[in-house]
Amino acid sequence: MTSPFRVHVADLGQAGESRDVTISGPAGDWGIELSRVPDEAVLEGTFTITGVGNGVVVKGSASVPIHHTCYRCLESWDSTAVVDITEMFGDGTLEGVDYAIERDEIDLEPLLRDEVTLALPLQPSDDCDQLGGEGESDQNADSPRGESPFAVLKDLLEGDS
Repeated sequence: MTSPFRVHVADLGQAGESRDVTISGPAGDWGIELSRVPDEAVLEGTFTITGVGNGVVVKGSASVPIHHTCYRCLESWDSTAVVDITEMFGDGTLEGVDYAIERDEIDLEPLLRDEVTLALPLQPSDDCDQLGGEGESDQNADSPRGESPFAVLKDLLEGDS
């Protein structure tokens, strides 16, 4: 089975020739600890591929759903990551080109995985105040003992006298 992220570029042999490409395919297991692409998520992107001297330039944008978990309160939510891409794929003769043309094809998957992962927040937050939760463990709720977090210690000291 061929990857939906592989694009044939042999027809872009002349510098300046370009073609628009739309891709759609499964994103796989991309992400970091608290922000991940969900299983079965589909990445969609639109790109213009332009032939240059010893390669092609890919320019466009892609979007993919992301599942986040707040690093403070562990609440979860979903969003969409949109990444803008401008990258060169070379034929192996150019220095500083990270992605290669292989057998007249480019594989956009490593580029898209890198860009989506770099766009994710390292510490996602859903604008909570502190630690969240239900009932007595909810640190976002007002304290029933008053304003001091040391009120429990005061009660213990008064009990010893």
